[in-house]
Amino acid sequence: MVYDLHNDLLTADADVKAVLGGYTTDAVKGIILVVWTSLKTPSEKQLCDIHIPLSELDLRVAIEDLGSVRCENADYSRLLEKIHPAYVSLTWNGENVLGGGCGYEAPISSKGRLAVRQLVRFGIPLDLSHLSDKAFYSALDEADRTGVRILVTHTASRALSLHPRNITDDMVREVVARGGIIGVAAVPNFLDDKLVYGENCGLERYADHIEHLCSVAGADSVAIGSDFFGTDYLPSGLQTYRDFVGLASELSERGFTETDTEKIFYGNAEKFMR
Repeated sequence: MVYDLHNDLLTADADVKAVLGGYTTDAVKGIILVVWTSLKTPSEKQLCDIHIPLSELDLRVAIEDLGSVRCENADYSRLLEKIHPAYVSLTWNGENVLGGGCGYEAPISSKGRLAVRQLVRFGIPLDLSHLSDKAFYSALDEADRTGVRILVTHTASRALSLHPRNITDDMVREVVARGGIIGVAAVPNFLDDKLVYGENCGLERYADHIEHLCSVAGADSVAIGSDFFGTDYLPSGLQTYRDFVGLASELSERGFTETDTEKIFYGNAEKFMR
């Protein structure tokens, strides 16, 4: 069973029902479907009108790249109150009005800090995914100042792969120290920096990142953030949620207990979201 912290709703778009229809709660506990605003720069009204199909699964919506939403004076209060997302990230790649995303080294801006305060008002966690290193640490400062809950929904370990979307061991420790969790993405070129987008690796490489992050953060702080709907390439042997049976076997061979695997696959994410 899997509770997936991150999958792109707009990438899946009209096929969401078809994609989810083959799964039952025996395979999937819950999925957070993410509105990737960089794709279409939607207006506040368009986001408020988003519809999630009925499902026996626990489906929730989150917002990726809040800074791309067309909203007056960076006042996202009405939007946040209307859809109450499971979490919000401030940027995608590059810069926006809220700060520096991956590839653009700048801290979060004054508008970014204002956005964080709005998240606190509605009890919405802040996803640190896609922030540049400078923005990541300035967001931590803002978290300490405001008390916003933090997590990283879809990333991998920079100690194993020097992709800029991955996080360092120090970043992992900082997130965990504030009660956050780390979701591991199943994107091959995140998992192995020798790969270009389109080249592949096996599920063993995904297990490597889970194993390393657990060695730094502990099994209580690592989760799944697959990005299955958001990438065209997935590790061989890890193409659907049913393939997590094979991943569980791989982790067992590495000494993970069944209890720890259950925490990583769904327990930690479910607890954080609850």
